[in-house]
Amino acid sequence: MNYIPNDEKRIKEMLDAIGVSSIDHLFKPLPEEVLLKEYLKIPKGKSDLEVEKYFLDRAKENERGINSISFLGGGSYNHY
Repeated sequence: MNYIPNDEKRIKEMLDAIGVSSIDHLFKPLPEEVLLKEYLKIPKGKSDLEVEKYFLDRAKENERGINSISFLGGGSYNHY
């Protein structure tokens, strides 16, 4: 299901504005292995907030059991 309600005319206007011929052209720089091969299995009939919660819940499933510390932005010295 497409959650972006743009019609073909609006899509063409946006693509023309940025100078590309198709939406697929925007994804050409990405490696093939990171591109989706099929539509996401999002439950039908959900609101934007419900879809966002669905994906946040899926992301939390990836966090279970991980006890790592991020030193992002912590400088380049040794951390303990």
